[in-house]
Amino acid sequence: MTYNILVMNQQIEIKRKIFEVIETLGERSKKVIRKNKEFFLKDFGDDVQGYERYLDSAHKLSVSGILSPKVYCHDKKSHIVVAEYIPGLTALDDLLKDDLPEEYFAQIFAFNWYMKNAKILLNFDPKNYKFYEKRLYYIPQLFEKYDEKKTFEKAGIWYWFYCREFTKYLETNGIAIDQKRADIEQAAINKKIALTVVKHYR
Repeated sequence: MTYNILVMNQQIEIKRKIFEVIETLGERSKKVIRKNKEFFLKDFGDDVQGYERYLDSAHKLSVSGILSPKVYCHDKKSHIVVAEYIPGLTALDDLLKDDLPEEYFAQIFAFNWYMKNAKILLNFDPKNYKFYEKRLYYIPQLFEKYDEKKTFEKAGIWYWFYCREFTKYLETNGIAIDQKRADIEQAAINKKIALTVVKHYR
């Protein structure tokens, strides 16, 4: 059985749209280009459930107010999805360099409000977010069932500051710890986190 999907010389054709592969991002994901515009391509292969969940989640996010990459096209026979590619560093990359600026928190708290309203739960791991052209994006497209105990202000925020919980996260993921930043008194960080919640929570 053949589909309308061809891979030749690092080109992929989907529904008469030809994409050139420019970078392999993962086992089933690639960065591709079409008409000088970059896209993210995900090949779900035989994972029909994963393909359908991705599309369902992307649609629900698109109407929730949470900014995430838009789906450009998809093929239900081959289970390939092409979505907007968001360039730049992740929030994790930025936090490893320096404390995150206020504009990150204004937008992540807005996401948190939209999430509660839509009764979904985002993954607040900072590697899942990118700040591009003054806008924060939620990259994975996937979410879980809403859980009040796992909202940003109750759980996620601890991974957006260089605090004790974040250094444990770094250890777990094999990422080097900046000892000078890690040695700052936890009480001072707790105060900063509390002030951030007071300022941005809605």
